[in-house]
Amino acid sequence: MKMRQLTPLLLLAFASYMTVNAESFTMKTSLPVGSNLKIYVDRGLNVSFKWGNGTTFSEESTGKPIEIEVMDENLTVTTDGNITQLYVNDNALDEISLSNLTKLLVLDCNDNRLSSLNLSKQTQLKTLWCARNAISSLNLSKLSALEKLNASNNGLTELILNTTALTDIWVEGNAISGELDLSKQAALYCIAADHNDLTKIDLNNDATAKKALKYFYANDNALFYNSLPTVYDKSKEEYLITNVLLPQRAYFYNYGLLTGVQHDISDLIRYNAWGTAITPTVTFTDIETGNTLKQDEDFTKVGSYKFTFITEHRYVTAKVESAMYPDVALTTTPFAILSDLSGIEEVTTEDNDLQTPAYDLQGRRIGNVESYKGIFLKNGKKNVQP
Repeated sequence: MKMRQLTPLLLLAFASYMTVNAESFTMKTSLPVGSNLKIYVDRGLNVSFKWGNGTTFSEESTGKPIEIEVMDENLTVTTDGNITQLYVNDNALDEISLSNLTKLLVLDCNDNRLSSLNLSKQTQLKTLWCARNAISSLNLSKLSALEKLNASNNGLTELILNTTALTDIWVEGNAISGELDLSKQAALYCIAADHNDLTKIDLNNDATAKKALKYFYANDNALFYNSLPTVYDKSKEEYLITNVLLPQRAYFYNYGLLTGVQHDISDLIRYNAWGTAITPTVTFTDIETGNTLKQDEDFTKVGSYKFTFITEHRYVTAKVESAMYPDVALTTTPFAILSDLSGIEEVTTEDNDLQTPAYDLQGRRIGNVESYKGIFLKNGKKNVQP
């Protein structure tokens, strides 16, 4: 008798549970009507699809992608339980709204047309694949549990991280400038930050972090040795980390240095990103004459990396080499050595010089020199564009 009385209550509780755990998200696709769209969610969920024209379709997730015919550009997907895994890659998506999916652990939205991605509610997310979209800014400040990130080939100019759990980060093929701060990441296994506009990569130098890192790709930036881990064991003549470091664009050090003033560049080149002394050699070259500057004739030196220049030069570059990085010679952009820097000639940009990197007065690389307004530095000169 008691069991028959409890049955309606159990059914009501079950129905309430299903209502509470039902989740939905919306998408907008550019796939043509009549083509196929694929979505994968957790196995065992009942999934309902509602197109913008009112057409509906339902299917149980069996552990394989669900393939449905496109009926409209707008789609709402509803499930009868929590979605922890969502794969919507390669669906020509222009928009996706995931605000209701608070239990999401894995998201794959690679190879779409997304220009933005709001993940402020996905605080449990551990894996994010959003490569090959059109996302210029990615704010992941709410993803404190994030372990794997692939945001490559998006045109990113801004990336905000707030996690100490990263094991893999792929952000190659973007436009991230300045510094990439990975100093809190002690478990990084792979870093791919090549083809950006980075001037610094901050790495964790704890013993755990040094042991964990196995892949480091950072070519086609403007990095110096203070951004590189120890990739080569000189004593054993073997590589410790699989890496691609070259080519690097010229590093902006300064637009001009005063003669008679000591310039200490130890912080820039004496240690690598792990704090290991790398004992590099520095060569200064006057690029107008091709002559190498000579110690005690063109400059004096105190210790290893404190230089005082004696003679003036309009265009000088520094080349730095270290046995710790075989075949990796890094250079600076041209800078002037003058007794009075206020006399640096102001010039306007010439069409045949547009490929040379330019920097603002804070040392940040300028992406589009032609449209830049104000003072900038190029080839050791101060330039003005009204």
